[in-house]
Amino acid sequence: MPHPEKPQPSPEKPGTPDAVSRLDRQLAAYKELMRLTVEFKKNRQLKDLLQAVVDTAIGLLGAERGFLLFSDTKSFLFQAARNMDQENLANPSLKISRSLVNRVVQKEEPLLVEDAQVLSLGDLSESVRSLNIRSVVVVPLRVLEKVRGAIYLDHRFLSRAFD
Repeated sequence: MPHPEKPQPSPEKPGTPDAVSRLDRQLAAYKELMRLTVEFKKNRQLKDLLQAVVDTAIGLLGAERGFLLFSDTKSFLFQAARNMDQENLANPSLKISRSLVNRVVQKEEPLLVEDAQVLSLGDLSESVRSLNIRSVVVVPLRVLEKVRGAIYLDHRFLSRAFD
């Protein structure tokens, strides 16, 4: 389901609280990306790097949890499953909606669900509701122009967490 277009905010005047707040958020995002770049340079362990990618995505978007999955021929392999406290999550396959991941990988398009408890996603709604997920974003991961997996971020307590 395509995400409806959001109304664009009016341009901010320099020095206003909204403009300063936006710049503060952008600066924080750049700092996180720089931190991730340093992590890539110093760390050669793939597992640690993938965890750092998920931790950064969680921090930048304000997610509660994040998962990085690579696709095998018939299933998904969890490469990282983390929470907002930068801790590993046990049993990640029980914590996500595989239906949403399958949809994103098959359509090769990202998916943003602002409030999964009220939005109708057809057959996908039941699995999302049973996991008590409020907000979720799933983005396909491309390697050499082919989708090879996805990054999945969610929040079980906030709707519109990724606005």
